[in-house]
Amino acid sequence: MHTSNQDDCEAHDDPDHDAYWAENNVEDPGRPTNTPDNPPRPIGIPPALPTLAAGNPKAKPTIPRQFPAPEKRLTPRKDFSSVYIDAQSQVTQLEREKFEYMKASDKAARAAAAVVDMRQAKSSLVEKLVASAEASPVLPVRSVALKDVAQRLPAPPLPPPACPPRIRQSWDQMPSQNQQLFVDAVALAMDRGFHQLFVDIHADTLITNEAHNNVLFFFWHRKFILGYENMLRSLGRRFACVTLPFYDYIQNNLDYLLGKCTSLESCSPFLAGLGGSTNGSFSSTLLGGFAFPHFKCVGSAPVSHACEAPGTPRCMHCMPRGPWTRTHFNSTALSYSSIKRVLFQPDDDIYSVTMRVERSPHDTMHFLLAGAVANFYITTTDPVFYGHHATIDILHAIYHHCRVHPLKLTKEQAYNHPINFEPCVVNGTTVDATSTIRLRLPIDGVPTSVDEYAVTRPWFQHVPLTYGEIVDTTNLGVHSYRYNLTGLLGTLYSHCDHAGMNHTANMELQANSEDYEDDDQHVVMDVTDVDSLTFLAWRYDVLVQARAQGLDDADADDEMDKMVVMVYEHCLPGTHSEYPEDFKAMWKIQGGEPSKAMLDGVLSGATPIRIQGWAGLNQRYFGCSGEVEALVVS
Repeated sequence: MHTSNQDDCEAHDDPDHDAYWAENNVEDPGRPTNTPDNPPRPIGIPPALPTLAAGNPKAKPTIPRQFPAPEKRLTPRKDFSSVYIDAQSQVTQLEREKFEYMKASDKAARAAAAVVDMRQAKSSLVEKLVASAEASPVLPVRSVALKDVAQRLPAPPLPPPACPPRIRQSWDQMPSQNQQLFVDAVALAMDRGFHQLFVDIHADTLITNEAHNNVLFFFWHRKFILGYENMLRSLGRRFACVTLPFYDYIQNNLDYLLGKCTSLESCSPFLAGLGGSTNGSFSSTLLGGFAFPHFKCVGSAPVSHACEAPGTPRCMHCMPRGPWTRTHFNSTALSYSSIKRVLFQPDDDIYSVTMRVERSPHDTMHFLLAGAVANFYITTTDPVFYGHHATIDILHAIYHHCRVHPLKLTKEQAYNHPINFEPCVVNGTTVDATSTIRLRLPIDGVPTSVDEYAVTRPWFQHVPLTYGEIVDTTNLGVHSYRYNLTGLLGTLYSHCDHAGMNHTANMELQANSEDYEDDDQHVVMDVTDVDSLTFLAWRYDVLVQARAQGLDDADADDEMDKMVVMVYEHCLPGTHSEYPEDFKAMWKIQGGEPSKAMLDGVLSGATPIRIQGWAGLNQRYFGCSGEVEALVVS
């Protein structure tokens, strides 16, 4: 089975392309410097300093009531799209005239004339861009150089290499060369300022309100991270087949449960691979208007390239991150049992599952990661965000496979079926399946769609425009993609409601499964690792006991979650804690941390564990009962 998208895509740089830049005596896109006439541009984030960022839990949070209008929060970004397009059209016209000439000339004359005219066309393009830059009051004087103009424009396109089908893998399963390819791509995107554009796009959701706390959550972020992946692919032929890795914290959390690791970072190869949390120093420098004095600003790749305003002194070249080596991975919200309960409930609809997933595991992971990722306004600054949201994207893909596919809905039926999509009201306007997905960023002070802005347009070209068209990752035309699901996530996709209910993981497919075409399926690998099989055997034994007591399978899932939270609390390092109030306010969280609420219910007797002999089952499989008097593993 083909498991790598990127090994097949390595290609040497195009010598003609390199010669073009050398011919005009210009380097790769440069960076404008900071001068008195050209002060640093603000990121567009209000200068509030929430106490979560400042690390002062006792102070009252300072959260802006309303995100300011884009024209007040961002220095206008000059749009050179019309200049670029006009110059390109002149080049095209020259090429047409040359074609007519070549038809009447011999081979030698054609070759010589072609070289002369193409050089003239390139010189004309350079002169036109430089003239426009000199006339622009927004750009600094140094920006008359082509390398500064090119920083704001897409590079001349090259024919992309043929890529294999787009299949995203977990970071843990990616070959090391593909991991390095992703890190290098993110670093280059930061250098060119493209990564920062996606920070601006996500910040705009504070105005549109389409990305969070409603049924649009899955679909808005699907287009967002797909555009980011396409942006990485546009950076050059070397990166043309790169794919986003996903952060498999469900499998990593199992390692913590079984005592194979002791912290968020030691359990998560993805976090370590993106620079970890230890190589840095404490800094009071603001990022997007926020201070993180109690968090290390990590300077490992790729975040060593992090820059709020490329080419200015406002490049931190580091990322504020939480103390991942001292953060306990003990939230049951990230466990297999909890994820299954979040995805599959009787008589469910897309709105209900969306709300549950956003609260847990989505919010829980942002909280555990801390630092910049826990700050809603600048969370996308850290590339860890994209691995986390690729996992959230998987959870919807699992739900869609298990709940929507079996219905075999027509396109018209799917638009109006509550299992697939539900209309909602956002800012007083009804958003339905035919509504445009609004991804915008401020250009010259005007909120501009990513589908219209010349720089971002190629990254979103042919990506579905409406919510109803982006519900299935395997049906997105040229941008269709699948996931390679291994371990416990794969069982959720293959077994749906029946996941974890068999004494072996691969014994039985879900009762309502259908023989779909292979192209409509994500790639699922059989569970073979001992740890996953041990955990699934524990689940099966608990299920047998629950059925013997007359409990149904849904009740058994609930009880397993309670049994696991007791192991976390009484057998493993750390303790469950509630979200800080400023974090809840920033992310608009109404309830509390789900694991803490579950633990409190068990300990208070409000929701006791109903499985007879539950402590013995825990002791048999985890080496610790989870009872109150159990010894905590040091």
